[in-house]
Amino acid sequence: SSESDDYHSAPHIQQYHSQANEDRLYRLTSNLQDTTRNLKDLDRMLDDYTSLGQSKKSAIDRIRGDLDRTQDDIRYEHHRGHIIDRDYESDSENYSSPSKSQHPRHRSAVRFADDMNRELHGIHQSVRDISSEQMKLEESFNKEMDRRERLESDTRRSLQDLNSTLKGVSGLDPLSARVEKRLQAIQSEIRAERQVLDRDRNGDFNTLSSELRNAIHSA
Repeated sequence: SSESDDYHSAPHIQQYHSQANEDRLYRLTSNLQDTTRNLKDLDRMLDDYTSLGQSKKSAIDRIRGDLDRTQDDIRYEHHRGHIIDRDYESDSENYSSPSKSQHPRHRSAVRFADDMNRELHGIHQSVRDISSEQMKLEESFNKEMDRRERLESDTRRSLQDLNSTLKGVSGLDPLSARVEKRLQAIQSEIRAERQVLDRDRNGDFNTLSSELRNAIHSA
């Protein structure tokens, strides 16, 4: 009879729905595992951003310290040069004709000028080395940023797939909302960290470049 057919078909319908739910839960579990790994990668990414910013700041501080010492050397050498030139001119005014006492001072001034030229040449080379290190640091930073952006894009796609699966399973909408909220929070943290790093990088490098140019001009 019809009632008998309905009675016997009910278990098959229940079994079908049970299998469908098991398949959905399996896919959900797999996606959750992938998402967990990606979220951990994103958390590590934020740590890497912070570490990179600290390393960059330390390198710039070290370069700026070298530059400060270089500028001090330049000012010191210029000051010494002015004193010797002044003393030599004073001696020249005190004597109407060259005397033997003048020759040692003149030779000393010439030797000092040669020494100062060699030292200034070394200072120029040091400044060029610092500028080259700055360029390498900026190149490394840009490569790191590109790698982070690729990982962020891959993670976003994975979480979007997860959200699609969550929305297809009845009663799991709150979980989907929590995952989406977590994703948005992480993305906001990444954007904020990137803006801070970009601002610090541009400000520090521009300031350092200006100081380098001033040091070269002073020399």
